[in-house]
Amino acid sequence: MQTHGALTQQIIDIIKFALLTYSRRAGFPKSSVCLNSESEGFGKQGNGEVASRRKTLIRWRKLCAAQRGSDSEYPRNNIPERNIRLNFLKAKHIFIFIAIGCLYFAGIAAILYPMVSNVYSLSTSKTVISDYDVEVAKMPEDVIDDKFENAKKYNADIANGKYNDGLEKSLCDENGLMCYVDIPAINVYLPVYYGTTDEVLAKGCGYLENTSLPVGGKSTHSVISGHTGLPSADMFTKLDQLVLGDVFYIHVLDEILAYQVDSIEAVTPDKTELLTVVDGQDYLTLLTCTPYGINDKRLLVRGVRIPYTPEQLISTASSPKADNSADDALSSEIAHQITVIAAIAIVAVLLYIFALIWLLGSIKTKQNGAHTAPAPPDGTA
Repeated sequence: MQTHGALTQQIIDIIKFALLTYSRRAGFPKSSVCLNSESEGFGKQGNGEVASRRKTLIRWRKLCAAQRGSDSEYPRNNIPERNIRLNFLKAKHIFIFIAIGCLYFAGIAAILYPMVSNVYSLSTSKTVISDYDVEVAKMPEDVIDDKFENAKKYNADIANGKYNDGLEKSLCDENGLMCYVDIPAINVYLPVYYGTTDEVLAKGCGYLENTSLPVGGKSTHSVISGHTGLPSADMFTKLDQLVLGDVFYIHVLDEILAYQVDSIEAVTPDKTELLTVVDGQDYLTLLTCTPYGINDKRLLVRGVRIPYTPEQLISTASSPKADNSADDALSSEIAHQITVIAAIAIVAVLLYIFALIWLLGSIKTKQNGAHTAPAPPDGTA
């Protein structure tokens, strides 16, 4: 049966154990609890109990020192529980950074996708137009004259209400390319293909069948259609920015036809009388869907033929075909858009890096603050 003194000593040991446990969890520095408890209260017990308590208190002291990160023989990195916790926190932070980075750059990619796709479309148009000019330059004059003659015969039949199925593709090459349209006011330079199928309108503009072929002449009215709001290319998206008096051009074979905008109307799809031939007039209408995103109407931008002079193209930031106007204009537009894309991408990457550095600094500061022990109270060693 335990004596009164032994029971008292056990109560004291329990209290010391509680204080030591609190000290270890709170990360307190050296204190009389950790360092001096082992030297107190052992004189009254047997040597076996003294040795056992001493070993226990020494182990507690080393745990306290490891918690504080002191230069003890048991540094804190050797504590299994702490290693597990730190590794978990590191893995958690890495996962969070990767997730944030993926979401962030996915958003940037979504923003840049239309611009990158449009650059690709412009590059394709540039190649097609350049190849067309080269092909026309190599074409014999008698072949060009025959094409124009057949196109004018077709237009005469259209004006009389007839459709000559044998001449409707008089201007087409083996790829269905007929000409290309040049709208300097909105930086649009697009090849024009025969027909208005989805496949055609995905790569350029389309010639509306059963209208006059785009070679000009009295009593003609040609219609060229293009998409608005494609995610992969601008096409005719900016057509609504044209105003009365703007001039656009049709490059067909070795000729350039100039048209000045004289009418802009938004109509329902069934209102086709505005696309018919007007006796004695030379019209060309640019057609697209409107308004943007709804597309329940058709925007008709009609131009009336005016005399063409090279100075007109020069004054409107383009130049004659001999000077590779469309090619130069497309090259300039492509270079501009690539510069914008590169600037956005660089800024986005820099912002992410700065945000990452700031987050890492904040986490490190928080961890250091949690590990920093308070100053020891007065009177402790």
